[in-house]
Order: sequence, then structure tokens, then C-alpha cells
Amino acid sequence: MARPDQALMPLALQAGTIRTWWHALWQGIWRYPLWRFLLYGVALHLLISHTTHASPEPLLVDGQIEQLRISWIRQTGGEPNERELRLLLRQAINEELLFRSALDQGLHLIDPLSRRRLVRNMRFLGEEGDAAELLRRALGMGMHLEDILVRRRLLQLMEFAARARVAAVSDRELQAYYHERSLALRRLRISFEHRFFSAERRGAKAAKQVAKQLTAVCAATAELPQDGDVFDAGESFLAQSRAKLGKHFGFAFADAILDAPVERCLGPVASSYGSHVVWVSARTEDTPPLEEVRKLLSEELMEQRTREQIQQEVTQLRAQHPMDSLEASY
Repeated sequence: MARPDQALMPLALQAGTIRTWWHALWQGIWRYPLWRFLLYGVALHLLISHTTHASPEPLLVDGQIEQLRISWIRQTGGEPNERELRLLLRQAINEELLFRSALDQGLHLIDPLSRRRLVRNMRFLGEEGDAAELLRRALGMGMHLEDILVRRRLLQLMEFAARARVAAVSDRELQAYYHERSLALRRLRISFEHRFFSAERRGAKAAKQVAKQLTAVCAATAELPQDGDVFDAGESFLAQSRAKLGKHFGFAFADAILDAPVERCLGPVASSYGSHVVWVSARTEDTPPLEEVRKLLSEELMEQRTREQIQQEVTQLRAQHPMDSLEASY
């Protein structure tokens, strides 16, 4: 009977043969620079993949930033300055963070309006199938990421959710807010008579000059002149608010006469149509009672709290979301 060490000898010889074969293969590979280059490349790739992370996806790309600038120019007629551009970028980033948060929560999957919109888009493209299948295809195509109406809807849902998390307005808080807003709530009404001098008929410069001369006469006599052009809305106005004055004359005219002295001649006052000589006969001012403006003030407070809640959530999202250097600066 063979001894145990004799039985193990073939295995030992086999292991030695494998080591010898592997050593010879390694030396053969190492002789060639191309093989060494490939081995170095594989090692470097493994090292990088285990020690680094993928770059974060940018919240805004260059094209979106340029579109913000173009939209501003179209709305205002001028280039945004540095402060305005910073505000535009910050707002766009905040919206993008809220939109991504809505997607993470699956709001686009549970909201009926968003689902119907995506299904309708697919049918518009000529796709066939039931609603569930069309929705699946739309999501697979990333349509929910590009559709502007879906985006707006999801942002709206995020706002609704934020509003639901804020506390209701108490009577004590409403009383305090009412006193805080009392100056802004005041209702100013003014009664006056005027004479109009048309810029279209006389020319702007000539109309202003005539109004200036007749204002001096009015100040001396305390009576409005009888001269003037026809003003379609009339010459006498009673208890007019700023809104009504702005409708008839423009808000520059309204702001010029609302705080003018009573029973005094004022002019020339410019409007959207020319120049005016104005005699202010009366002014009344009051503040509406709380019950009359309760709903308005309560809504204002809820809107304010909702904005604050959204800002808190955006701040948390900014802290959680990796941003590149451009985004982090806004």
C-alpha cells in the first residue's frame, strides 16, 4: 500500500508544472511593449473606476442659459445685467431642482393630467395601443422630461404640496398682518376737474406750453380756464381711485395728482394723450375693515408662507444635489 506522501506526489508535480507554465507565459508577454502597454491601461482603468465618481449631471446647460438671456431681451428689450442674470439663473436652477424632485417622487406617474398629456402626445404622433402601453412608451422615450406642460404641472404639484405643509393663518396673525398692511390698504379717492391740451392736435411741446401758461392764470384766479381740447372721458371726475385714473389718463397722471393739494391748480400734468391743467376739489381716504379684506389678506399670508416653504425645500435640495462651479455660485 502506497504511503500518503507518495500519493500526493503527482499533485505536487502538477502544481509545479502549472507554476512553471504560468511563469513562462508571463515572461513571454512581458517581453513585448504592446502587451505591457495594454496591461498598464487595464490597471489604470481599474484604479480610476474605484477611486473616482462620475461627474454630476449639470442642472443647466449652455443652451438653456442662452435661452434665458434671449427671453429676457424679448421681454424687456435690453440685455440683462449681472445681477439680473444671476437671478434668472438662480430661479431656473431652483425650478429644475423642484422638477427633478417631483420626478423622484413619481408625481408624473400618479398625476392624471400628466399621464393624459403624455398619452395624447403619443397618439398625436400616430402611435397605437391602449393608454397604459402608450404611457410606457412615452416614458421610455423621455417625453416627460421635455414636455413643457408636464413640467409646469409637476412644478404646480410641488407648490400644492408645499402649501399643504404650511400652517393655517390664525385670527391673531391675520389681525397683525392687517395692521401691518393698513397703509397699503388705504383707499384714496380724488375729485377734480381738468382742461386738456392734445399732443396729437397741437404737438407735445406746444400743448405743454399752453397748459403751463393757463396753469399760471388758474393759480392767480383760482378758476380753471375755459380753453381746452375735447377729452373723450369728460372734464369732471368724482371719487376716482388710482386704478380708474390709470385707465383714463395713465398711471403717471394718477400718481401726479393723487397727493396734490386740494383746491389748488396743478399743471401742466402729462398724460398718455397730452397735457392738462387740473383743479383738485376733494380727497377722501379710508381703510377697509378687516372683514372686507379678510380673504385677500389670508391668501396673501398663505402665499407668503408657501414661498418660504418652497425656498426651504429648495435649499435642502441644493445641499443634497451636486452642482458644478457655475451652478454653485448662484
